[in-house]
Formats: sequence, C-alpha cells, structure tokens
Amino acid sequence: MTKIHLIRHGVTYWNQELRYQGHSDISLTPEGERQAELMATSFAQINLRAIYSSDLIRAQSTALKLGEQKQLSVTTNADFREINFGAWEGLTYEQIKAKWGNLIDDFFRAPGEVYLPQGEGFGDVYKRAVPNLLALLERHQGEEIAIVAHGGIIRVLLCYVLGLPLNNCWRIKQDNTAINTITYFKDDMCMLERLNDVHHLTKI
Repeated sequence: MTKIHLIRHGVTYWNQELRYQGHSDISLTPEGERQAELMATSFAQINLRAIYSSDLIRAQSTALKLGEQKQLSVTTNADFREINFGAWEGLTYEQIKAKWGNLIDDFFRAPGEVYLPQGEGFGDVYKRAVPNLLALLERHQGEEIAIVAHGGIIRVLLCYVLGLPLNNCWRIKQDNTAINTITYFKDDMCMLERLNDVHHLTKI
C-alpha cells in the first residue's frame, strides 16, 4: 500500500489580495508560515519517506516546514507549478473581467476547455503533473510521501484520481495548507482517503 499526501501551500500576499498568481513567485505571509507549521505538526506520527514540492517559493516554504518536522530534504519539481495564468497574473477578477469579458467566466464554467491568454489550460497542467505523480508512485511503492503544490495542480490530480473530466476542477475545494490523501492498493486501485483537510488550522 502506498500513500500520497497532496498539500496546498500556505496563504500568500496575493491570496489575501485575491490576485491570480500562477507562476509568479509570491511569498507566504506570516499567517501562511504559521499555517505551514501547523500542517507540519499534524504529520508528527506519520512515517513519511520523501517530500516533493513545486519550485515556487510559496510551495517550497510550506514544504520546508514539513521537512524540518520529519528531518527530510525537499526535492523540487517545476512540473508541479501552478497553472500559468499568463496575462492574468497579478490581476484581480474585476480587472480580468474588464479586459477579457466573459472569458474568465468561461474559465470557471468549463476549465478543461479554456486556454488563458499567454498562459496555459488545465489540459497542459494535466500533461505535466499526472506523469510526475505516476513516476513518484512507481518510485515509492509501499511508502508514504508528500507533494506540496498549488490549488490548480491538486485539483487536476484529484480529477485524474477520481476519473473526473477536467471541467470538474472548480468543484473541488482546496484551502491553504489543505491535506488530501490518496491510498494506492494492488493493481493500481486507489482511494481518496482525505479531502481538503484543514483541521490543523483550528489551532490558529
């Protein structure tokens, strides 16, 4: 049996300002750092064997808190970056709506079908994230590992695990430092054991 914990990063300054950050390298706020510490503490009794992370600072900072707790190094992978919002990076919903009209509404209505100006679509995210998940699954058979990434990436991976079309991405809630646990059994059978778990944040 193999377990993979998918963990979203702590809250950032742009999260608080409701700006789309994508590939922009935005730091955690002090609250985000505290969220990451509490998330890491919740793994105290879990025998993690490896920690992987997006190479963006908000994910790395979150992963490093977990690494300190478990005395493990963090391996970064750019393929676990958030969706590239392209021309929308750094903008709010209202700013995007004013310039691109209904495209942003289409992105929330049918995220698997929309490609962002100068950016990506969730299909692109799928092509880079899923093979990396499967490679780690193969590498860590019978072990328990963590991947610290982003809301968009995790939603795509959960759609893959659950056999859902990508148009369902936005139906899956992902709070900051949410923990999602996938358990793999023999013959690649898997079960979503935990979804958007933020019980550790009750200590804030």
